[in-house]
Amino acid sequence: MNEESPYVIPTYKRVWKIERTLVRLDRFKLPRPITIWQIIYFMVAFVVVLIIDKNTPLLSWLGGTLRYVFLPGAIAFYLSKVKHDGKAPHRFLLTIIKYELSPKILNRYKAAETAGKQKYEGVCTFRELYSK
Repeated sequence: MNEESPYVIPTYKRVWKIERTLVRLDRFKLPRPITIWQIIYFMVAFVVVLIIDKNTPLLSWLGGTLRYVFLPGAIAFYLSKVKHDGKAPHRFLLTIIKYELSPKILNRYKAAETAGKQKYEGVCTFRELYSK
């Protein structure tokens, strides 16, 4: 019997993966469906607005409803719609952090101590391709 490599059957898991949404909270129907990521982005934006509001007078000119509801809501809506390099914003941010923490000087895909010219100590031989 001839053993061949197994045949890989492609699946349509990504195609049929439906994003989870909230349509209603208890008995109250929402004006539009809200995704889980929009809720997470809203909560993170709300905490950032709270921190900025407590430490600086940057947002003091905005009213309370505008500052604590509409501003995080607008940020959450923007972050849920935008794609940076084809990635979701949180994955893009993780990629930037990973890049900033990685070594910038590499030698054979490993971190190198020094950059610039390296001095080679030893005999270097070569052959002449064209004779005179």
